[in-house]
Amino acid sequence: SMRKFLRFFSHWLPQTFRRCKAHVIAATLMLLLPAIAGYVAVSAAPALIRVFAPPQFVELIDQYGRIDQRGAGEMSAYTTFYIINNVTVSFLAFTSGLLLGLGSFYHLVKNGAILGAMLAAVGQAGATRPFVSFISAHGGIEMFAIVLAGAAGLRIGTAMINPGEVSRGRALIEAGIDAGTIMFGVILMLLIAAGVEAWISPSPNIPDVAKWILGLLILSSVIAYYCVVGRASPAQPPP
Repeated sequence: SMRKFLRFFSHWLPQTFRRCKAHVIAATLMLLLPAIAGYVAVSAAPALIRVFAPPQFVELIDQYGRIDQRGAGEMSAYTTFYIINNVTVSFLAFTSGLLLGLGSFYHLVKNGAILGAMLAAVGQAGATRPFVSFISAHGGIEMFAIVLAGAAGLRIGTAMINPGEVSRGRALIEAGIDAGTIMFGVILMLLIAAGVEAWISPSPNIPDVAKWILGLLILSSVIAYYCVVGRASPAQPPP
């Protein structure tokens, strides 16, 4: 029913996020710290970009400075591509949590290192501003979605390792409900990010400052939603 649908977003999803905040913090550090390490390493030794990033990523570095206007048909094709790509990364970070959480750890660390290395590499190529302008509108919510997917995987992995005072089967059921709830929010966030990445991020007609502000507004709104909405109400069962 519509009432249950609305209750899911007004209570259950943000409350589940806050209940799993330890996993969210852990996933954030697993993405952020390798990003810093990748940035520092490639800044000190540019040749290391080939260690951190796959060849296809390295080949894309110079393209960030040459963003052309796209037609409506091409925009739709790019939107489809971004949705598939981002959902794939998040799906891997989530499902690999079944490997006692080690798979989620691996995918978060890997993508963080690639991001940091790419930032350093484009800076050395003199394309920092085009790169940052391109990712600023959608990058925040996109990275946050991947973090939440990793946190969902960690939630399942930790339930397998330490079920607490309940049976391991019961712990996995509860973890599965929490993880599935979070992943529903992740998919919606990736849909938003894909649309912005395809239609707004590459447009030369939108000023860089407007893209920065938009990215900041999107990310802050999403964080505020997860941290504030439903806080004054008692915990709700899944609809």
